[in-house]
Amino acid sequence: MNKLNRENLKKMMDFVKTIPEEFIEMEEFRQTDETTIECKSSGCIIGWCTELDKENITKNFIDSEDNCILFYDWSFNFLNLELKDDQSIWEFMFAYHWSNNKQLILNRMNYIYYKSLNTEMDKLNVETSGLIMFSEQAIDELISIEMRELISTEIKKD
Repeated sequence: MNKLNRENLKKMMDFVKTIPEEFIEMEEFRQTDETTIECKSSGCIIGWCTELDKENITKNFIDSEDNCILFYDWSFNFLNLELKDDQSIWEFMFAYHWSNNKQLILNRMNYIYYKSLNTEMDKLNVETSGLIMFSEQAIDELISIEMRELISTEIKKD
């Protein structure tokens, strides 16, 4: 099982912080439009983050039939996730059913960033698959509690 590319996840989180919240649209899927590369889906976050890896996308993640970016494939590759095994982690961070609230998106990404330090990917997948069923508000409360515990544990180690 692969290890999450935390460096690239951190790049994504830093980049997401720069996106105006009114440009985030998690529910609508992108409409094919050959004149733009804007994104209108969970790919909105993924779509924006393609800016971090343009050359690789141009070479390896353009659908030859539709001439569009393979956002899903690219994001799994960029984060070193396995399509078969790490679906829950991806959905936890980027699924279309989440709100457009940028801070909540960043909180979920940050949670995966820190949890991946000490949690094996298969265990993290099981955990996130269970969490996806909760409301976004409940997940954010759980994340807040667990992040405080993770941070205090790291502080005690130092």
